[in-house]
Amino acid sequence: MKPKTFCFLTLAFLLLSVAVSAQVQPTGKLLSYAGKMPGQPDGPVVLKFRVFPAASGGVLCFEETQTVQVAAETFSAFVGDGTPGGIPASPCFTDNASLSIAFALDATPDVEIGSRIPITSSGFAHSIPDGAVTPPKIADGAVITPKIADGAVTTPKIADSAVTTPKLAAGSVDSSKIVAGSVGAVHVNSAQVQLRVSGDCVPGNAIRVVNPDGTVVCQPTGGGGGIGGGGTANQIAKFTAPTTIGNSGIWEVNAKVGVGVPAPIAELDVFGHVNLTNSNAVSGNILKAGALFIHNFGVGNTFIGNNAGNLTMTGSGNAGTGYQALLSNTTGNNNTASGSLALTFNTTGFSNTATGSGALNQNTTGSNNTAVGNNALVINTTGFNNTASGDNALSSNTMGTNNTAIGVRALFSNTTGGNNIAVGSNALAANTTGINNTSIGVTALANNTNGFRNVAAGGNALFKNTVGSDNTATGLQALFNNDTGNNNTATGSGALQNNTTGNNNTANGFNALVSNTGSNNTALGNSALLNNLGGSNNTAVGAGADVMGTLTNATVIGAGGSTRFSNTIQLGNDQVITVNTSGVVRAAKGFGGLCVPNAPDPGAPINCNQDVAETFATQEATEPGDVVVLVSQSASMPTVRKSMMPYEGLLLGAVSTSPGLVFDRGETLLAGDNSQRITPEKTVIGLVGRVPVKISLENGSIAVGDPITSSSTKGVAMRATLAGQIIGYALEKADQKGKVLVHLQPGYYIPPQQLAFLNEINELKVQLSELQSLFQTVLAQRVEGSPSEAAKREGYDKARLVKAGEEDQEPQ
Repeated sequence: MKPKTFCFLTLAFLLLSVAVSAQVQPTGKLLSYAGKMPGQPDGPVVLKFRVFPAASGGVLCFEETQTVQVAAETFSAFVGDGTPGGIPASPCFTDNASLSIAFALDATPDVEIGSRIPITSSGFAHSIPDGAVTPPKIADGAVITPKIADGAVTTPKIADSAVTTPKLAAGSVDSSKIVAGSVGAVHVNSAQVQLRVSGDCVPGNAIRVVNPDGTVVCQPTGGGGGIGGGGTANQIAKFTAPTTIGNSGIWEVNAKVGVGVPAPIAELDVFGHVNLTNSNAVSGNILKAGALFIHNFGVGNTFIGNNAGNLTMTGSGNAGTGYQALLSNTTGNNNTASGSLALTFNTTGFSNTATGSGALNQNTTGSNNTAVGNNALVINTTGFNNTASGDNALSSNTMGTNNTAIGVRALFSNTTGGNNIAVGSNALAANTTGINNTSIGVTALANNTNGFRNVAAGGNALFKNTVGSDNTATGLQALFNNDTGNNNTATGSGALQNNTTGNNNTANGFNALVSNTGSNNTALGNSALLNNLGGSNNTAVGAGADVMGTLTNATVIGAGGSTRFSNTIQLGNDQVITVNTSGVVRAAKGFGGLCVPNAPDPGAPINCNQDVAETFATQEATEPGDVVVLVSQSASMPTVRKSMMPYEGLLLGAVSTSPGLVFDRGETLLAGDNSQRITPEKTVIGLVGRVPVKISLENGSIAVGDPITSSSTKGVAMRATLAGQIIGYALEKADQKGKVLVHLQPGYYIPPQQLAFLNEINELKVQLSELQSLFQTVLAQRVEGSPSEAAKREGYDKARLVKAGEEDQEPQ
């Protein structure tokens, strides 16, 4: 249950300002409110104050949020103080007989604290103390006839000079609104209410003084030589007629002159235009400290700045802004100089643009140059069609043409070189006479002197190039150390970084051909041909593709692929395929290739890619050479495990070591390292071909051609001597455990003697079947009659043959 909250209200409308009009205006009213919050600690609290037309429910008339100070569980506030203008006027206040106020913590939910308190007005809320209505309390035009009760305006109620013309609406004050005798001369603002003039002057005289009673004092305007007329304070007078003084359009207030401006705020304040005649040697110029400052001498020229331009030139269409800009110009046209000393010495050069201190300062006859930046193209004299943007860009250029330099000190040392483009700090900074070079990046081609047709994009690209030509470098430090090498292309950070004299190389990729000094090499990929030194005519495609040694005409394709042989094409990273120049393809270890030892020793074990394999799910981790069986339980895909006993019935094959062809769940792979495909959940089983298989001597030594089956050792094979399931036949002999190469041929094996015996039994079964058929025939004839002599003899012969066969058969 919430604690009962006691609120003590002292509510009064405080009339802070009056704004009464026909339309809804801000009331400017506040409600003084005091309350108590039991249990509330001292300090600031944010409250929401709300005004309603009823003690419960009802439409919200007004709401605002204030921070109040709670002290001893009490607080006070002026409701409306947090709203500009106070509580605004609203029909809610005028259309309801009573109002109530409530407050709540500014929180969620903001439940009202205690009951709403009715709002009552205090006795002084509707009375106005004498002298309370002062000008700041009355809005302009707010006093209109319906708002003034008859006889309400009495002298004590109005402060002296409080009622001015702007305060009264037109026609709002008639005699019925003013108590007789309450408005005297002292209450009238003489600047706003003019006294009625009752007197007049005869012709030839003018009013000199207006008396309080309306009479006037006259003064002659004619024969006495007097000058008539009048003026306004601070407004400079002028003759409006030969003997009449009137107002001019010029004011002087506190040593400030206004032309068309009654209250000037500067020493000269002009409303309208200031018109100067075109500049000439004696007029139309604005001077500063006796020197030219602003003028337009010539045709279409504009100059702003101390001594900018001159008053003798014949050139036109020039613009100079800054100290001595275009100071020496004579016949030069269409030049733009902005900055101190910009184009100072230009005489006949045309269509130049200089922006920056000292830009194109020494230019004399050079044309169509653009310089932006401190000292850009500063000593250019006769060079043309140059563009320099940046501090000291092309600052040494004298006669070079068609150059573009953007960046601090770009093309800094260029003198007569042409058709160069340098973008970046110190780009082509040392170039002097080199032509047709393009440099983009900090210090790109920084040391180039007279090399030509080079393109460098990237920080320090072609940094050390001096006379090398027709090179292209893109990337940080690409072709960094190239000096005299020609026709090289490097793309990528560090590409061809250490190339010095090599020619016709192409490198694309980080550190591609980084150490190269040879020529006619192509490297594509991160660190491709990384170790190539003086080798030539080599090509490497793929990250890390490389040639080992100083090779020629070697091609490596594939990430990490490498070769030690010249005139070779290497595909893959483990010498899977080699293509000879004769055009014959020889796969050293791959599918369809030769089976050779891994080492030069002829007795080394053979490890070939000579089997076809397929991936299976596995119940346990496997490794190459393991014998596996098919798991009979149903699974989402075929699953194997290692063999566990001799002659297991579901023998499938062996885990491949280096298969030539792998079918991996929809993916077909040629000749690769099987270790990359074997995982704890998946293995690669050789099904057809030659596979190294783990063996034991459980059934004795193994000879070439022996059938191979599972043994009692898990995952290990042995020689088969009994009928049962096998995985294939041995291609090598073995006198100790290890691995032998097995030709995979999964199937059921029967020893030769058992097979011969079975064949003989099958033959006897055939003969017995025939004898039974004969006896049936003889029996049928006996029933019908005695047999013929021929039938008797045939039966006799068959019986004799059967008996002879039984006597020759050895007991088993």
